[in-house]
Amino acid sequence: MQSLPEARLIIPAKEIFLEPAFSFIKTFAAGLGIEDSDLNNLSGAVEAVLKIIIDNNSRSEGEPLRITAAEAQGMLSIKIHNRGIPVVCGKNTDCTPAAAELLGKFRELSKKVDGLSTENLGRKGQVISIGKRLGKKALQKAFDPPALERLFPKNADKKIKIRRLKPQEASALSRLFYFVYGYNYINETIYYPEKLEAIMQDGRLISTAAVLPDGRIAGHVGLLKRQNEPPHFAAPWPPEAVAAGVRGCPGLS
Repeated sequence: MQSLPEARLIIPAKEIFLEPAFSFIKTFAAGLGIEDSDLNNLSGAVEAVLKIIIDNNSRSEGEPLRITAAEAQGMLSIKIHNRGIPVVCGKNTDCTPAAAELLGKFRELSKKVDGLSTENLGRKGQVISIGKRLGKKALQKAFDPPALERLFPKNADKKIKIRRLKPQEASALSRLFYFVYGYNYINETIYYPEKLEAIMQDGRLISTAAVLPDGRIAGHVGLLKRQNEPPHFAAPWPPEAVAAGVRGCPGLS
């Protein structure tokens, strides 16, 4: 998957700048392949938050709003950094009638997103985070077979070498699982190369890999140590990952 870099937009806390903010979010989401229904729910929640912030600061100059869009672990995340009057999501909020109406709309829309939080930064203001999972279609689009085949061509088994994996190759192992499973692998440790390296270094994880001539890892199977005395190893997760282009090769399935 070609992950989009984190994108940022700074706008004045004025209603006339809402449309550029929505276009920014929609453009970023389109690059991730998010479904229209999910995008509408996310945009609605973001719109309500921005309008509340703008209404809160309508009687003061306020500071520009910083909007950050990013993709992480299969989730589209929108963060709004507000250094004006903070948004309080409690039920008994003291605000204008217009803001109260928007707050009700926001609470309703927030039920349709997958992540919502506010972080108080003290003098630096607050950050409101809204997240929406990409969904199966977006993940299928991101990890399409042609893309995998370009990385792991068919008939790549001519010179595959089976060997123990070194701790310093943890990033390559994490990358393999990323291409095979997306962000749907059951054990989240696989997405943290530094954690993988640590458990490989101390012998808790025994990794055997199928390595292509150029050094890329095309397949993997692993065992995790459950206890030291007597030594006991088990496969606590689905332990295997085989790239599409080499499935069916001798020793790989």
